[in-house]
Amino acid sequence: MFLYRDLGVRRIPGMLVRSGVSTGTVLFIAMVASAASYIFTIDGLPVQVSEAVAQVSDNPTVVMLLLGVVLVLVGTVMDIIAAILILVPVLMPTAIGVGIDPIHFVVFLVACLSLGLVTPPVGMCLFATSYVSGLSIERIAKAAKPHYVVMLVALVLLAVVPQFTLWPVELLTDR
Repeated sequence: MFLYRDLGVRRIPGMLVRSGVSTGTVLFIAMVASAASYIFTIDGLPVQVSEAVAQVSDNPTVVMLLLGVVLVLVGTVMDIIAAILILVPVLMPTAIGVGIDPIHFVVFLVACLSLGLVTPPVGMCLFATSYVSGLSIERIAKAAKPHYVVMLVALVLLAVVPQFTLWPVELLTDR
């Protein structure tokens, strides 16, 4: 407003309303996710998920790959903040129960959900990119196919080699 003189005083109320709506949306998502997390805990969903995963495998690598598939699918249809708030309390006990480091799990979770954000059919980032670029979602998704392959390989490496996420932590702490 003062430096570039691009912002007029008349635009400030509209900006405040838009930022209030955005903040309210995020806080509403956090509130609903918190309530859902509480209900899941009371219902025993983390225990049920742990038991279901234990029936499939108790190998941490297999569990990570299985959860990776689920997390990418969730990321395609759900906002990442809501997914984190809902899934971490449910899946963290399962991950710890099979011997997965919590830091490794959270980094993997965020990476999987991020891939879901750019993956069709819903991928919210595709819609934003389409809007900004003026290109169709189909054209963007088709052009991004090589990038999807690279991201999938990176996710598999993250799941299989926990040291990729844990060595910086080990350098910075006494772990």
